Amino acid sequence: MKKIKALALSLVVLILISTLVSCASPTAMKVGTYDVSYDMLRYFVMNYKNGYDSIDPREFLVSEDLQKALVENTNSSISELAAYYMLAREHGIKLTSEQRSQIKAKVEELRKGYATDEEYKADLEANFITEDVYREILTVQAYCDSLYEYLTDEVTGIFKHDDATIMGDIEAGNFFSAEYIYIDYSAKDYESRKAFAESIRERISNGEEMALVYAEYENEYLLSADYVKLGAFTYHDQNEYFEEAVLALKENECSEVIEQEGRLIIVKRLPLSSDYIDKNFNDIIARYLAREFFDYVEDYSSKLEIKMKGKYKDIKYWEIQ
Repeated sequence: MKKIKALALSLVVLILISTLVSCASPTAMKVGTYDVSYDMLRYFVMNYKNGYDSIDPREFLVSEDLQKALVENTNSSISELAAYYMLAREHGIKLTSEQRSQIKAKVEELRKGYATDEEYKADLEANFITEDVYREILTVQAYCDSLYEYLTDEVTGIFKHDDATIMGDIEAGNFFSAEYIYIDYSAKDYESRKAFAESIRERISNGEEMALVYAEYENEYLLSADYVKLGAFTYHDQNEYFEEAVLALKENECSEVIEQEGRLIIVKRLPLSSDYIDKNFNDIIARYLAREFFDYVEDYSSKLEIKMKGKYKDIKYWEIQ
């Protein structure tokens, strides 16, 4: 099983924005100096277990591969959460009164979105989260944002990003360009859509422009599809499946039809033109800094010691309900 990339905190917040009551939850684990409540641990475990369209959560009880992936993914994400908090504190970063007010307002706004407390509690339970967990993730998100600003600032930052550094990074092959078509399918139309994907993939491989091939069919056949062109991206910008597909190709080479969770994907790697670089240099700098920041946090988080606490020392993640 592929490892799910550690969740970026901004994505974590988006996952749970549809839900959430507050009650004290005991500490289940300590990551570095960061205390993780049982409710926080359960949130990550349950969302990973229920996050696969093609896997019944009950399979985690019998599959050692799934159990191993569950532990790795959960610990990786919680370690990243801890890293944002710990790094911010190590750099002397404290939340402002404005940030704390914004966190409080977001929690209150969420609660007001429900007609009754019963609906509110039911939605929280359905999404495996509590108000305390939501508040904590918002808090760590605020630390993450402040940490990013501090570490990428021209004065306080640790990541050099003058023009020569960025151009050297591009020349080292750390930025890429690609385009792709994805075609959604269901069980009932899989065969016809797969045959269609193979036919347009052959045309693109023979030199026809992907955008023109897509335009020819978008109103006729591609009812649940899209065409995307990425002028420049770097590591961590895209999901790992797409990143791996692009890196496996030479420039101007087209992939086979890739099947991924209800989608058929055709990827073509493109040259990264100097004209695009000149016109979008600020965007490239931003992507470079985001990558350096992610790598810095990932390296830090990977070294954090995880200790289960008290009655949770022998807990099996896949048995959490």
